[in-house]
Amino acid sequence: MKTKMSLLILLSSSFSLFSQQNIFISPFGLPDQRGVVITDVREGSLADLSGFRRNDVIRAVNGNEISSIEEIYAFSEENWWLGGMMLKIYRNQKEEEKRIAIK
Repeated sequence: MKTKMSLLILLSSSFSLFSQQNIFISPFGLPDQRGVVITDVREGSLADLSGFRRNDVIRAVNGNEISSIEEIYAFSEENWWLGGMMLKIYRNQKEEEKRIAIK
């Protein structure tokens, strides 16, 4: 079984995140300040291969609304055995769903 540290390393090697509670919501087209901004996507990473981009805002994981980086890590731990997670994101002021592999 994978440890929390290995999950953190896996997610950290894919993209950089920023909890967006104190940034303006209008550039992202969000209805509120909930979500986590992807600030960087490493080329060739699982996030890159899954189609995630810089400035995507993660709003939900497997249907559960999130507002912090810690919540993303907690859901990845809970869903490790599934091999992936569905993330609801905002991109260019539109909502999309994308799957990211976590194994």
